[in-house]
Amino acid sequence: MLLPFGLFAGASSWDYFTPFQTQSNAALKKLKEKVFKQGSYLGPGGLGYNGKKDKRQKPKSIVALQIFQADAGTHSIIAVPLNMKIFHET
Repeated sequence: MLLPFGLFAGASSWDYFTPFQTQSNAALKKLKEKVFKQGSYLGPGGLGYNGKKDKRQKPKSIVALQIFQADAGTHSIIAVPLNMKIFHET
């Protein structure tokens, strides 16, 4: 998509699976921590870490990553806010 001033917006797709938990936000928090630890997200410089040895300094926390990537996003589950209302179909 072309935006004003020649800026581009993009998107990515991703999916995750977790074991069932009665508290959906607890499952989301645990998954976000796992993805952060693995380095499977868009980080500083536009590249993910993906667990490989990298000379760039990895953010020390999820919050630090979210602040640094506020405009670009993380292109991962880390971008999904906690405390969302999640509806289950019955």
